[in-house]
Amino acid sequence: MTTVPQLARTLQTLFTTTADQLAWQTGFVRRASKLTGAVFAQTVVFTWLADPQATLEAMAQTAAGLGPPSPRKGWMSASTPPPHASWSAYWPVP
Repeated sequence: MTTVPQLARTLQTLFTTTADQLAWQTGFVRRASKLTGAVFAQTVVFTWLADPQATLEAMAQTAAGLGPPSPRKGWMSASTPPPHASWSAYWPVP
């Protein structure tokens, strides 16, 4: 039987690493940008889970909250959380 922690880890991998890999492999993402495979997958799933009638504006707001900060704002600094830090708000891994 699958446990909640196992499911959480699987979903976290699916919506981060796997989504990014598939985006590159399929050509959905062809160059590095703020719209990664992970951001796209999380945006679509979580926005539509919250509101199946969500507008493009609602999708854009969700994506903006999930994407990595601009490099000009210190994205690579040691104090900045990783790009998928907001993921734990949805699926905390014990």
